[in-house]
Amino acid sequence: MLVDAHAAALPGARPGLILFVQAFGDLANFDPHVHVLAADGAFRPEGTFVLLPAVPEGLLVAGAGRGGRCGGQKQARRLHAARADVLGER
Repeated sequence: MLVDAHAAALPGARPGLILFVQAFGDLANFDPHVHVLAADGAFRPEGTFVLLPAVPEGLLVAGAGRGGRCGGQKQARRLHAARADVLGER
């Protein structure tokens, strides 16, 4: 699904992702989940990186609320603001 979304935004593009599959929680209990480190752009077939438009803050916040972590929405807002600061959009 993510590959299709990136390809629609930039034909032939691939997302940059690192996934960590973790089967335990803080107390070494069984708690399977995935940690994701995702680039805010896509790689063209020849390997160059292209920054894609920012995901709207409202969409990030709405998605973060589904993860079950109480700080998800706050973190999504901070990440969105940090990206805007780095790119000089604020």
